[in-house]
Amino acid sequence: MADFTQYQPPGVYVEDTTRPLVSPASLPGSITVLVGPGRGYQTRTEAVALTDVVDGEVRLAQEGIFTTAVTGPPAIAAPVVTNQAGDVLVEGDDYEFTVTGTGATAVTDIARVTGSTEIANGDVVVITYNFADSAYYTPLVYEEFDGIANVYGEPFTSVDASINSPLSLAAKIAFENGAGRLMIVPTNPADGTYQEQLVAAYAKVVTDYRAGMIVPLLVHGYTTDDGSGDTTSDINDGTAAQSYILDVLSHCNDAAAEGFGRIALVGLDAAYDEVIGVDQLAIAADSKRIVLVYPTKVNLYNSTANQTIEVSGYYFAAALAGILAANTVDRGLTRQIVSSFVSLPSSVFQAMTKAFKDTLSSTGVTVIETDRLQRLSVRHGVTTDVDSLLTREISLVRIADSLFQAVQFGMDNSGLIGEPIDEEMPSRVKGALAGILEQAILDSVIIGWDNLLVRQQSLPSGDPTVIECKFSYQPAVPLNYITVQFQIDLQTGLLAFQDENLGSGSEGAEV
Repeated sequence: MADFTQYQPPGVYVEDTTRPLVSPASLPGSITVLVGPGRGYQTRTEAVALTDVVDGEVRLAQEGIFTTAVTGPPAIAAPVVTNQAGDVLVEGDDYEFTVTGTGATAVTDIARVTGSTEIANGDVVVITYNFADSAYYTPLVYEEFDGIANVYGEPFTSVDASINSPLSLAAKIAFENGAGRLMIVPTNPADGTYQEQLVAAYAKVVTDYRAGMIVPLLVHGYTTDDGSGDTTSDINDGTAAQSYILDVLSHCNDAAAEGFGRIALVGLDAAYDEVIGVDQLAIAADSKRIVLVYPTKVNLYNSTANQTIEVSGYYFAAALAGILAANTVDRGLTRQIVSSFVSLPSSVFQAMTKAFKDTLSSTGVTVIETDRLQRLSVRHGVTTDVDSLLTREISLVRIADSLFQAVQFGMDNSGLIGEPIDEEMPSRVKGALAGILEQAILDSVIIGWDNLLVRQQSLPSGDPTVIECKFSYQPAVPLNYITVQFQIDLQTGLLAFQDENLGSGSEGAEV
C-alpha cells in the first residue's frame, strides 16, 4: 500500500495481497486391502450372429476368455453356446474359436463351422462364457459386499460347505466387523507360484496412500501353474510361512520408505502344523508393521450349507482389520470383540492355557481368546516388535503413520511450495502446520502438540530455500492395566444401617 506518511495525491490506491490459502484438511482415507485368490473369473452372456469363417469371424466382447474348461482351482466351465431353440451346440461340429494372444489380454473370435446341421450361416446364437481380463486383477475399492461377490464369487459353493472364494469370504467378515471400504487385489495365476502371485499383487499398491492395512490370505494347498507345471502352496510349513510373512513385511517397509506407512495383519492357514511355533514366527518377523494373529483356525457358521465349518486364521486377520478400520487410529485391538465367528475349535480352546497365551503375547503374537461371556476377544493387540511401547502397541504405530501422512498430505497441498520466501513466509508455514496439527487433534490422532519451531536456513551452512519445522506431539497411550489394592478390616466397630421404619442410623450393632 502507498506510504501516506509522505504526500500522495488524492486517489484510489489498490494492492493485491493474495496469499496461498491454507485450509487444514482431515486425514486422507485409509482403506483395508485384501490380497488373495477369488473365484478367478467373471461371467458374460452375448448374442451374436454366427457366420462361416470365409464370411468373417465375430469377435467376443471380453478379453481373457476361457475357451475350454479349467480343472482349477478354481474350476472354470467351458463356454456354452445355444441356438434360438435353446439346443446346446457342439464346439468343432457347429462352431469354433480362434484365440489371438495369451492370458488376460487374449481376444477370442467365434465362427460357424461350415456344414453345421444345427445352425445356418448368419443365425443368432447365445454364448455364455467365463473370462478374466487384465482389469480383473486391478486393485478396486468397494463399499458394499454384493459388488465383491459379483466379481470375485460368492463366499461358499452352492452344493456343499466348501469355500468358493477366499477373497469374498474375507471381505464379508471385514465388513461385518466394521470396515466401511475395502480394496480388493486378486492374485493372478499368470504371475507364477502362489507366493510370487502375492508379491506381484503387493507391488500394485505399494505407493497407494489409501492403503493403511493389508491382509494377505496365506492359503495353504492353493494349486497354480507357474509355467513349468502345477505347484501347491506349502504355507503349513514353518519355514515357508516365515518366507511369506517376510514378503509382506518387505512390502510394508518399501511402502513406508515411500512415505506410505501401513501395517499387515497376518493369519495362518488351518493346516499350519506348528512344528515351528507361531511365537517363533513372531520373533523372526520382529517388526512394528506385522501383526501376527493366533489361533490358526476358528469355527464359522456357513449359512449356505446350514452348518458350522472350520476356517483358517487369516479370516481372523480380516476381522481385526475391519475392527481397526471402524475405529479411530488411537484405538488398538486390545479387548475388542470379534464378530462373524461361532467359537474356537475344542482342540484349540483346550490348548490355550494362560502360560501358553502369555508366551505368545510376550513374543509379539496377537491372541484371540474366549472371554468370560463366551465372546471372542482380543487378549492384547500387539505387533511383533515388543521391545518398546512405541513399537509394541498397534495404536501407537498407526498414530505415527497417520500423523506422518497428515503432515505430508497437508503441507504438500498447502500451495506454499514454489512461492517466494518473503518476511511472512515462515509465519504462513507455521500457521499451515499448526492447522494440520489442530485437525489431527479433532481427528483423534493425537492429544496435543507443543514446541512448534520454524526457521529459514541461511548461507553458508544452510540452504535458504529450505524452511525447517520441528514439533513434538502427545499420543493417546492405550490403557492396558488397572491395579487395585484392597484389604479386609476386622476391627470391632459400629455398623450403621438404613431402615425405612426407624430412620437412618437409629440402631447399631457390634461386629
